[in-house]
Amino acid sequence: TAHQSEFAMVVRVAIFERPDVRADLDARSMAMRRLANRPSWLPPGDACPAQVMPPTPLRDLRTSLSACEGGRLFDCLLECEKGSAGSCYVAAFEVEASKHDAQGAELLYRQACRFGLASGCTNAAAARKLTSGRMDDCSVQTFETVCMRAEDPWACTMYGMALIKGEPEKRDIARARHVLGISCEKSRADPACATAAALLKELDETH
Repeated sequence: TAHQSEFAMVVRVAIFERPDVRADLDARSMAMRRLANRPSWLPPGDACPAQVMPPTPLRDLRTSLSACEGGRLFDCLLECEKGSAGSCYVAAFEVEASKHDAQGAELLYRQACRFGLASGCTNAAAARKLTSGRMDDCSVQTFETVCMRAEDPWACTMYGMALIKGEPEKRDIARARHVLGISCEKSRADPACATAAALLKELDETH
């Protein structure tokens, strides 16, 4: 009918004219300032990811990495505060990519870990390694735990690397081969699998 056609036209125009929140730079700036103020809902800055992860099964990420682009970052922080592990993780990914607040990204990854996201724990430990310049006991413990509990590809690859190239008294080539094998079980297309394969090839050539 004529009324239905008019309604459909109004809806189409309304959708077309709606501003893209990704282009809202004010919202993005507000999100970065909010994070810079280190809101109280973030985990303590010195907490080890292995100590904040829950005892319940760790989950895989099921959120697009583009979900917090631009002004969407502000909404992601709000969702992270409410307990959304995926929002915490993707917000961390976005902040890390901006290269403006590495510690803030690490805290958001750690919050994702706190809410049970396996890759949040892995990335929090990796960010810790990048900040300190070395793979400390906390990072190794986190990689080991996430690899064993969730078979997270990057956690297993990083743990395998620690077993090969870490402190001499803690090296274990046989165990390294085992955990590096886990890195490829979910997907051979995963970059973590390619890195694990390179490490295994290096082991074959030297041991």
